[in-house]
Amino acid sequence: MSDCFILATGPSLLNLTNDEKEYIKSCNILSVNRYLCFYDMIGIEPDSNLYVDQDHKTKPILRESVRKFGDKRLNYYTTQSNLQYLHDINNNNWNIIKLNNYNYQKFGNSIDDSLFWCSIIGMAINLAYIIYPNKNIKVIGMDGGLMTHFWCKDMIENPKHYNADSGQNLDHSVKNNHQVCNWWPNGSKIVNSFFKDKKVNVYNCNKESWFVENKLMNYRSILQKVQI
Repeated sequence: MSDCFILATGPSLLNLTNDEKEYIKSCNILSVNRYLCFYDMIGIEPDSNLYVDQDHKTKPILRESVRKFGDKRLNYYTTQSNLQYLHDINNNNWNIIKLNNYNYQKFGNSIDDSLFWCSIIGMAINLAYIIYPNKNIKVIGMDGGLMTHFWCKDMIENPKHYNADSGQNLDHSVKNNHQVCNWWPNGSKIVNSFFKDKKVNVYNCNKESWFVENKLMNYRSILQKVQI
């Protein structure tokens, strides 16, 4: 059974070994949110990205994503409200795909469905199931416990490296429980129920993750193959 990967934005991404990175690169990869703004810190280029936020941070994040990743091929999944702006600032290398409204109750079975929402990762799991069928889903960088992204330490130490767009509102290094830790206990029941009778499953690749330690996600290492 082959794997696909979801790249979240937790600091455990900084601990990936060269062997792990090479294996991830050989698989399908869906990143989320602001990963594209800082992907070069990890050195892994996704083939798809998911972004559905709609607030004052959105345009700077979209601009910086295009600046950093705009010359590469990408499937970019987003909401109707972001479509026109992305088309205006992008150069046709991206396949920009509209998502419909999301819900808190169930998984969708196609792009045209309302996808499941339990933080961006819940939606990413639903999307990965649709666009990478028959592949186990492995989530990397879903750490929990701290509102810290993998780029925060460098941003604090080297602020001159970041322009106005990439630096705007992107420092979430303050210690605090992440919202997804509040949402996931209930959301995990929906995820686990959906995959209960499926040939594929969802795994978190960080054994020290809050979600693994609290038995809300199953752990598998990045390189560990799962026999079905």
